[in-house]
Amino acid sequence: SVNLCPDALFNDASPWVHPESGDVYFTFENKIFKKSPKKDQPPDLIFELKNKRLTSSLATHLTPLDVNCNRFFLDFREGNKDFTVGVANAESGEFERWYDSPFCMGHGQINPKNPDLALCCYDGFTDTQTGESFWIPTNEDGVYQRL
Repeated sequence: SVNLCPDALFNDASPWVHPESGDVYFTFENKIFKKSPKKDQPPDLIFELKNKRLTSSLATHLTPLDVNCNRFFLDFREGNKDFTVGVANAESGEFERWYDSPFCMGHGQINPKNPDLALCCYDGFTDTQTGESFWIPTNEDGVYQRL
């Protein structure tokens, strides 16, 4: 069955639905929530990223690292032009920072066989202060650069 989740405040990032329980996991600002498919049950806050910089959506495609949904791979923007990838631990409340980039890294997906390996892509982005657009960097021959 399909349930609407008007209290799921995700605005631009993909939620993840647990295939067995039907629970919906979604991000909003610097938080991860879990919403039961049962009607009239509010979402539970399961993780909050503690940082002092403005964070926009914690994950392009929220991906759990374990069957218990205690660890999630995140890719997000901090501040104006800093991008971060890493792992949120909902049990401990800790965030393990894997990599920081001055260029947009998004669409992160964790490898289901190796939780220490993730696939991310460079993506275009707009400087929120100047409105200038940045696209995937190329070398002097116009070839896209590798990470």
